[in-house]
Amino acid sequence: MKKLLLKLLCCATAVTMCATAFTGCGRKFSGDKLAIGGIGPLTGAAADYGTAVKNSIELAIEEVNADGGINGVQLELIFEDDEAEGEKALNAYNVLKNAGMQLLIGTVTSGSGVMISESAKNDNMFMLSPSGSDPDVIKYDNAFRVCLEDPAQGKLAAEYVLENLATLAPNKKIGMLSCDASDYSKGIARAFEAEIAKDTSVTLVKQSFPLDTETEFSAQATVFNSKDVDLVFLPIYYQAAACFIREAQKHVNLKDAKIIGGDGLDGIVKELGADSALAEDALLVTLFSAALTTEPTKSYVDSYKAKYGSVPSQFGADAYDAVYIIKQALEYAVAQQGESFDANTSASELCNILKAAMTEIKFTGVTGTDIEWTAEGVPTDRIRVVKIQDGAYVDVE
Repeated sequence: MKKLLLKLLCCATAVTMCATAFTGCGRKFSGDKLAIGGIGPLTGAAADYGTAVKNSIELAIEEVNADGGINGVQLELIFEDDEAEGEKALNAYNVLKNAGMQLLIGTVTSGSGVMISESAKNDNMFMLSPSGSDPDVIKYDNAFRVCLEDPAQGKLAAEYVLENLATLAPNKKIGMLSCDASDYSKGIARAFEAEIAKDTSVTLVKQSFPLDTETEFSAQATVFNSKDVDLVFLPIYYQAAACFIREAQKHVNLKDAKIIGGDGLDGIVKELGADSALAEDALLVTLFSAALTTEPTKSYVDSYKAKYGSVPSQFGADAYDAVYIIKQALEYAVAQQGESFDANTSASELCNILKAAMTEIKFTGVTGTDIEWTAEGVPTDRIRVVKIQDGAYVDVE
């Protein structure tokens, strides 16, 4: 009887381990292709971000493979769901590593990226984060990013506001709503405040809320309303932003205030649903605009829409470029640095090859032109401002 119970307990434990390993339990890379791992939220509140990233990586890999791969080596992807939670991201990383991952495109969110950074560094695993914007995501030399880091987003957003103050905030009163529990929000907010402070004629009214899951914003909206702010800067994610925008309509002095936010606002139209008109004319400081009709953006957007039936987001664009950045870096390493690689190259060897090549290339993709990277993994600052009109993004500059 005891032996039977022990067997049952072992089976139950194995099932639990499989469940916590998400879709990765039992999965292995084929061994004859370049093994790319991906980590991001496919379920939970941030699932839209992770889904866009996964879809875009898959799309880019299909294109690269159809064009002969990278120096003849085909690519494959296994993508793990971390629900935007650090511990689950670390578990996902270990699942991918055990499956034979040679490099990582991830993570999608900053908290997850910070959580896995030590393990990736210890393994000398090359890590290209499409959208993990916290500086600590890339604090080691094996890690690079595609997106702007949080302080850069805040600084560039403030510069845009100050350059267009007469239009955006003629009374020079700006509200800022940040989240106390979000490193993303706090990093952008601090940089925005520091840059705005350079114009002493501007009044910045600051409000915050404790958690990303907050849905009640009457107190913050009341303060902004009493100060008669012209513009509200939202360095927060779209879920909370949608709740705030709905609340703002209940306040006579606030309902017509202009809205501006960072890339975390991408998804606000879908989140507002039937109330999407409330986001009309809201501005997003981002790297990507699906409204552009120039290449390579047009081809990416058209292909994404044809394959997935929707318009790609900033997060998807970052991930799409990530695949082509890796492709360009490896091709440069082979052609200019005398390196070689194949499906059997170890992750550590591949990391060393990519680290040396990343600081030498100049990349043009859907998130910018002539992008270069420092040895610290930081890409060239660049900015695009888009406006929401009739539920779609329109390029401003």
